[in-house]
Amino acid sequence: MTLSLCLRRTAYFAETHAIKGWLAIERLRNRFPAIAAVVTDYARWNQVLNAPSVDGVISERVHWDRGSLDDRRLSMMVRGAVYPMAYVAAVESARRHGLRALIDADADRALGRLGNLGHSYTVHKSFVEVVEHLDGDEQRDLCAERYAEFVASQLAVNDGSKEDDKLVFDGPEIDRDKVIDSVIAHPGFLGHSLITLGYLLRYRRELDAARWRFALHRLRAIAVPSPKDAREVESQRGPGDPTEETLARVIATFVENGPREVHTPTLADAACDVWD
Repeated sequence: MTLSLCLRRTAYFAETHAIKGWLAIERLRNRFPAIAAVVTDYARWNQVLNAPSVDGVISERVHWDRGSLDDRRLSMMVRGAVYPMAYVAAVESARRHGLRALIDADADRALGRLGNLGHSYTVHKSFVEVVEHLDGDEQRDLCAERYAEFVASQLAVNDGSKEDDKLVFDGPEIDRDKVIDSVIAHPGFLGHSLITLGYLLRYRRELDAARWRFALHRLRAIAVPSPKDAREVESQRGPGDPTEETLARVIATFVENGPREVHTPTLADAACDVWD
């Protein structure tokens, strides 16, 4: 499946998982060549393959003089989820300043809203990651529109709401290893807590000490016993010290036999970050 098809996949739950899943599959394919064919069998991952889709750029069907909108108005339309103009605003903003600028503007809000399932942070980072893979104006515009949909589900700011402005990124010291132990013991629904941990470790260097403490406390709060823990994921232990070969074997077993769901490759990918 090409990235263009994934960029046409719209939200089936609250936000698109296709982009995030495509990125995970690409990383697994490159890291474990021996299982590349299995990993790239997109028919296995129903939320990559089966999701509502669009047949083109939606904003092109919205008639308005977009040049008359200043940057402040564009931002308000995207973050206020003013549809269908949010599509126009996201695309126009990306054309003026680049898609990465549109996405990066929400970095703190994505971290600040980190909570159950971790989507505000992990899906936001998937948009950061996919920018370098985009090819051409159409892919940029499609991605901008999917990003506007993500903002509506996770990062929207209602008029007069200032809760994000009051958020303080800090917290008392917390033992990282104990948080990791909690996450591994309670990976969450379809492994979402472990997926969130993987993304936080992947981007540790860009988080200052206060934001890191904040993130660990938020993660610890969601890594608790739950009937939705991914207990169908069998824990496998290799003899002696763990090795890259052990990891490759476990990842291969998981992607071949795990749930037929997009979170299987996403979880396997995040587990590699935790491993590293």
